[in-house]
Amino acid sequence: MKTFKNKFKILLLLLLVGFAFTCCSSDDGITILRPTVSYSETTLEPVFFTEGSAPVPSVDWNGNTGSFSLSMNIDGLSIDRSTGAISWTTTLPPGTHDFDVIATNNAGQTTVRIQLNNPVEGFLTGTYDYSSGPSTSSSYFALDFHENGTLDFLSNNQDNPDEGSGTWVRTGDEIKVDYTYDIAGDHYSLSGTLVQGLSRLEYSGTWYYGHGTVPESEVARFKVAKELP
Repeated sequence: MKTFKNKFKILLLLLLVGFAFTCCSSDDGITILRPTVSYSETTLEPVFFTEGSAPVPSVDWNGNTGSFSLSMNIDGLSIDRSTGAISWTTTLPPGTHDFDVIATNNAGQTTVRIQLNNPVEGFLTGTYDYSSGPSTSSSYFALDFHENGTLDFLSNNQDNPDEGSGTWVRTGDEIKVDYTYDIAGDHYSLSGTLVQGLSRLEYSGTWYYGHGTVPESEVARFKVAKELP
């Protein structure tokens, strides 16, 4: 009988603890519950290197207004503590970001899982350098990145450029490109670093003869960028 009473007391204690995490009572006797939060979209698709925001969620604080926060710090990502509106700047890193929105009041917390997909895309212009003996010359160069891992490019004469296409792969801040000219069929490759600022996106590095960025085939340097007004 003693064992049964002890088990009953433990069970009752667990129930009371669980209840305490879900609701509580204010001094005037009004029951307070954890907030209820709903976003119309939990998978967000921003445009790369562009400021943006998600719709404000529907929230019921259930008797006691609290605040919103994010489960992790991501460069360029923020949340309005009062409304729960998620926003981002041009410095939001490329890639897929999974995080929780946390709504907190006196009764506890409610979390909503958000996924934010931010693939590299955009048209960047600049130059590539070519060394011939003691001299170095620069020519027009432009890359148009597509989020599916392909790209188009323009080079040499800006008014009547040579055209081609290729593919790209990103690892962290590094992007490697294999590309081919449409007419001549010549193959080249790039290896460079992507740098994001509030008003400038830059991709720069080394270009090579042939696909695969083979070190022995290094030719010279390139730099392309996108500037915001």
